[in-house]
Amino acid sequence: MSFGIPDDFKELVRDRTNLVDLVSERVALQALRNGADYVGLCPFHEDKNPSLHVYPERGSYRCWSCQEGGDCFSWVQELERLNFPEAIEYLAERLNLEVPRQSGRPQQPNDQRKQLFAALAWAETEMHNYLRAAPEAGPVRDYLTKRGYGDDIVTQFHIGYHPDDWNWLLNRARGKFTNEQLLRVRLIGERQSGGYYDNFVDRLIFPIRDDKERPIAFGGRVLPGRDDSKGKYWNSPESEFFPKSKILYGFDIARQPIRKSKSAFVVEGYTDCISCHQHGITNAVASMGTSLTTDHVAKLKRFGKRVVIVYDGDEPGQNATEKAIAPILAQEIDLRVLVLPGGIDPAEFLDANGVDAFQQLAEEAPEAIDFKFARSLGRHGTDSIHARERVRDEVLDLLANCPNLIGTDRLDIILGKVAQRLATDEWRIRNRLSELQQNATRFNNNIPEQIPQPERLPTPPKAESDVLEILLIQPDQLEPIRAEIGSDDFTSDRLRSLFERILDLNEEGTFDGSLSVMNSLDDRLDLKKLTVALGDAACDKNIESLLNAEVAKGQFSYVESVVNAIKLRRTERQTEMSKHTLSSATGEPNSDTLDALRRLQQAQLERMRHPRTLK
Repeated sequence: MSFGIPDDFKELVRDRTNLVDLVSERVALQALRNGADYVGLCPFHEDKNPSLHVYPERGSYRCWSCQEGGDCFSWVQELERLNFPEAIEYLAERLNLEVPRQSGRPQQPNDQRKQLFAALAWAETEMHNYLRAAPEAGPVRDYLTKRGYGDDIVTQFHIGYHPDDWNWLLNRARGKFTNEQLLRVRLIGERQSGGYYDNFVDRLIFPIRDDKERPIAFGGRVLPGRDDSKGKYWNSPESEFFPKSKILYGFDIARQPIRKSKSAFVVEGYTDCISCHQHGITNAVASMGTSLTTDHVAKLKRFGKRVVIVYDGDEPGQNATEKAIAPILAQEIDLRVLVLPGGIDPAEFLDANGVDAFQQLAEEAPEAIDFKFARSLGRHGTDSIHARERVRDEVLDLLANCPNLIGTDRLDIILGKVAQRLATDEWRIRNRLSELQQNATRFNNNIPEQIPQPERLPTPPKAESDVLEILLIQPDQLEPIRAEIGSDDFTSDRLRSLFERILDLNEEGTFDGSLSVMNSLDDRLDLKKLTVALGDAACDKNIESLLNAEVAKGQFSYVESVVNAIKLRRTERQTEMSKHTLSSATGEPNSDTLDALRRLQQAQLERMRHPRTLK
């Protein structure tokens, strides 16, 4: 048993999970070597060149840059931030498998989380069905028709309606979900005087879904002509299910079109996104009124290299665009800004001009830095020295607050463009940028923003890693190896732990190579990554063929040379200890000094037997 889940069920999930398909849900993969290897941009660090490799035959993945690696379970654990039982649940649900339960087992946190997702899905269905069938929702359906939303788009986006009843969901949930569950997923609110009330009352409902197409939150819009004193839009507050900085509305629908077109449109709200899809622009998503974040862009750039921001063309929309480009200017992506004429929003433009006119403007959309230039020039002009300085400082202030941009080739290109546009020397521009950077650092209490670096595994001692590479590829070499060396010979804690895990599996009679080791490491993601890295190294060295050839000849020179390297290092350590004992000895020889002398003699014999070690 593992975490209360039968091992055979864990293996069933592993066997049925196609790792390439699983990874492809988040990363655009390209097949290499006739499908023996797939490569894509690693989602665990800022990957400029594809460094994530997926090996379907081995059932493992590895990033050769940040060293993340593992199997289908570790992929889900790392990417979704789940523990192992939650990863089993995730993959089992994806395969339509029911996780076996122990009778009488108390409800676990993951069961509770499942119930909360079920409550969100139930509410989505209730409000969607009410919109589609209830006579009272007729005016809402008429409004959608006038907006040009056909039945297909209403169904695809699961649009719904909450009637003008403050207890509608509360009453319908009785016997299905508790008030505490509805409150936790923000479907209801709690009155200060006691009791509960429905959220989203008398609003058109836009379900917000995660990458697994599960509803996690809702956006509610007041219909035209109705009371909007509490705001035209009311969105679910941020919650454990709804991290706004990571979620893009419509991404669950737009992911494949983005992958196919290698580009994405980012609009400001639900209706703009839906209007784009209604007009056939299916690679559109919405940032839901929040600024576009680095997490948003990191998600998009795994599928495409071009992002076009299309916020409203009015002054607030353009101000929002300026704010959006600041944190993502350093991203290795073709970032464009499309400003629609007349200050209108994408939905209005598409209704009035059609998709061809929209696509034409998108093709001509300026780069983000050019958009910033245009905005600054529009505010200040270039008629005076002071105006030119204001334009320069506004553009450079944007760059000074992008720490990930500093020191990159992209910054060099941008500064060259700034100097050219302002007809000044580039060295003057660089000096001014340096001043603004210092100001920004002082403003932030002298603590510049730190760029998170991916965790890297320490470089292991060569001979120790060589031994483990052999064992992972040729498990029948364990007995002769363990007869010569033990876990005390390992100086690396991780390598020693992995060797001890292999010994434990061997005692249980379940050790048969890398797969059995991987299967046993669901509690140690760090060792699972290490196992993948060692397995990849063994394959690169073609160790399996080398050992098979030696077995056929009755020779084991490679294994012997690796083992001897560790033994010689053990001898060298003992020699140093013996020399230290002898140098500190005084008076007549005692048992310690005699033992030290014997060890020195034995070390000399060992060096004579094995004068060479691995380089």
